[in-house]
Amino acid sequence: MKDEVRMLQQKHAEKLEAMQMEIDSHRTSRSDLKELRSQLLARSSSVEDMEKMREEMKKAKEELKIEHEQEMEKLRLEHEEEINLQQEKLEQVLSDLQESRDKLEEVTASSDVLQSSPLRSISAMSDYDSSQVAALNKDYRSLMTLTNVANVSGLSELEASNLPEDQMEEEQEKQEVEDQGSEDKLMEEEDDHVKLVEQLEEMKVSLNELHDEMEVMKASHTEALEALNNNHEKECEKLKQE
Repeated sequence: MKDEVRMLQQKHAEKLEAMQMEIDSHRTSRSDLKELRSQLLARSSSVEDMEKMREEMKKAKEELKIEHEQEMEKLRLEHEEEINLQQEKLEQVLSDLQESRDKLEEVTASSDVLQSSPLRSISAMSDYDSSQVAALNKDYRSLMTLTNVANVSGLSELEASNLPEDQMEEEQEKQEVEDQGSEDKLMEEEDDHVKLVEQLEEMKVSLNELHDEMEVMKASHTEALEALNNNHEKECEKLKQE
C-alpha cells in the first residue's frame, strides 16, 4: 500500500514538474511575442517614415523642377523685353537717319547750281569727305559771285545809255543788296548742308554702336539661357539618381 502511495506521489510530482515547465514555456513565448510585436511596430513605423520621406522627396523634386522652369521662363521674358526695346531704338534711329537723309536731299535738290555741280550723292555716306564738301561749297560761292557780277555788268551795259546816273546808282545798290541776300541764303544752305551731313555721320556712329550693343546682348542672352538650361538638366539628373 505504501508503495502505491509513493508511486502516486512520484507521478503527481512529475506531472507538477511538467506543468511548471509548460507554464515557463508559455511565459517565454509571451515574452517573445511581446518583443516580436515591438519589433514589428518599430519596423512598421520605419516603413511609414520611409514612405513619408519618399513622398516628401518626390514633392521636393517637383517643386525644384517647377522652380527651374519658372526661372528659365522669367529670364527668357526679361531678355525678350530688352531685345524688343533695343529693336525699337534701332528702328527709331533708322527712321531718324532716313528723315535726315531726305532733308539733305531736298536741300541739295533745291539749288540748280548744286544739282549741276560735281557734288556726289549724299546717300553714299561711306564716301563722305568734309574737305571735298568744303571745296565744292567754295566753288559754289565763287560761281554765284561771278554770276551776280555778270548780271550787274550786263545790266549796267544795257541801261547805261538810257538811265540817269542817280537811277543807275540806285539800281546798282539794289542789285548789290539782292546779291548779298543771295549770298547769305547760299551760305545758310551750305551751313544746313554741312550740319545735316554731320548729323548723318553722328547717326551712323550711333547706329553702329547700337548694333554692336544688340549683338553683345543677344550673345549674353544665349549664354545665360544655355547656362540655366545646363544647370536645370544637372539638377534633374541628381534628383533622378536620388
